[in-house]
Amino acid sequence: MEDGLAMDSRWRIGPAEEARHQEVMAGLGVHGAEWALWKVLEVSDVDAGQNRLLLLRDMVRGGPIPKLFPELDELDVDGLNARRTVSFTLLDAEGRQKELRIRYLNSNKAYRVFGPEWRRFVKDSGMCKGDRVDLYACRRGDDGERCLFLFTSKGGGGNAWCTIKRARQPSAAAAAVRDHKRRAKSRRSEREDHMLYVMDDGVHGGFQRDYGCCKSLERTRREDKAPLRLWIDSTKEEREAAKGLLMLRYAILAKYYR
Repeated sequence: MEDGLAMDSRWRIGPAEEARHQEVMAGLGVHGAEWALWKVLEVSDVDAGQNRLLLLRDMVRGGPIPKLFPELDELDVDGLNARRTVSFTLLDAEGRQKELRIRYLNSNKAYRVFGPEWRRFVKDSGMCKGDRVDLYACRRGDDGERCLFLFTSKGGGGNAWCTIKRARQPSAAAAAVRDHKRRAKSRRSEREDHMLYVMDDGVHGGFQRDYGCCKSLERTRREDKAPLRLWIDSTKEEREAAKGLLMLRYAILAKYYR
């Protein structure tokens, strides 16, 4: 089982890679960093609806995370975990930092990293299913602020889904397609507005031609600009009601001038 191998030294990053990580963290003001675990991200870890990173107890046990957050292992009077929530800062090599929370869940025996900022962190870093993440427990500053530092290896899980998802990310071609659709929608809207004007002109102008209304067609058009704009901005139900009233008016006047 993948998660059960999290603390297995065979799956730990090499000494050279870890030395590089330590150098990066030191440059960002982090000290006392200890490698905690690795995980290949699942869909639930990067899904905006879930908004959390799940770390099974077997992945965390024996590592530095329980030492960094001792409150999480405190038990309540019923012998279960006290369900305490601890705030911390999540950092990465790109200088991103997010304020998150961590707690232990009795229900599935797992640690849950969560908070609104996790969704933003996933989006900003471009993480997706199949990426491998390495977590370090560390501190920062003179006051020893508790932190977790995350390094990402793109596609570390060997899953094609990650590559496919990245291919779907916005590109110049995708932006061009969106602009084309937007222009097409705008043209359709203009055509609809023109049809509404023609219909309105046909009703009023036709009545003038047939029954000799005293107002000229040009004057009718000029005075009807404001009502026409209200017509265009109205809802479907309002348009249907207006049509009914207009046709009733037409019928009454036609009968009067017959």
